[in-house]
Order: sequence, then structure tokens, then C-alpha cells
Amino acid sequence: MQDLVAEVLGVKPIEVYEVSTFYTMFNLKPVGKHVLEICRTGPCQLRGSDELTAELERITGAKVGGGPSADGLFTLKEVECLAACGFAPVVQVREKYYEQLDTEASVNAMLSELRNMVHRPALPWEEKGLPNAVANN
Repeated sequence: MQDLVAEVLGVKPIEVYEVSTFYTMFNLKPVGKHVLEICRTGPCQLRGSDELTAELERITGAKVGGGPSADGLFTLKEVECLAACGFAPVVQVREKYYEQLDTEASVNAMLSELRNMVHRPALPWEEKGLPNAVANN
């Protein structure tokens, strides 16, 4: 897929790779229905983002940097500052922030909300029938 993008844009494949690995909104492999972006910077770490990450891995079965959970619902990513330091620890799922995820109840409430979504809005490339990963074929 990266080769195709490079050809269409008239750039080298390495340039496509550089951009797609720099920005967290690009995925190089398939992801779950919900991508949980866990802030890993100082304020969130001081408020328990490492413990939050471990708890999310335990509950969902997904691993940070790995593929989606077995049920296909969740992918976990660690990201840089989400600019909500006063509400740490924070997880972003699409355009929504889940804040102060420092108790088991708050984590379970977030996951329950996500599990109960019948569907999520289609992403622009999904509306056009394009794959959700920029990967070499």
C-alpha cells in the first residue's frame, strides 16, 4: 500500500514510510474497532498512566504496540501529550477524551461504553472503501 501511495503522490516509498510512522493517526497494521491512545508523558505518568496501561492490557487482552484484542474491539497505543494534564491520566478514543482514569470503576465505565457502541462513525477512508492500514502488500 505504501508503494501505491508513493506512486500516486510521486514521492519515494521511504518518504511515505517516514510520514506514516511519525504521526500516530496512521496505522501500519490492522487495528481494533476502538484505538485507545494512552498519554505517556510526565503528568499522566505521575498520576498512574503506567498502571492504567497495565490494567487495560489485562482487561482487554491487547498489548501496547501489538495488534487488536482477540475480540477485535481494542487496540492500545501509547502517545505523547494529549494536552489534558489537569485531568490525568487520559485516554483518547477518536475525538473523545476519557479523563481521570485512576480507578477501576472509571476504567470499566470507559470500556463498557466502548463495548456497548453499536457502531462507530465511519472514518473518511472507510467511507471510500479503503483499508484501515497503510501496509505493504
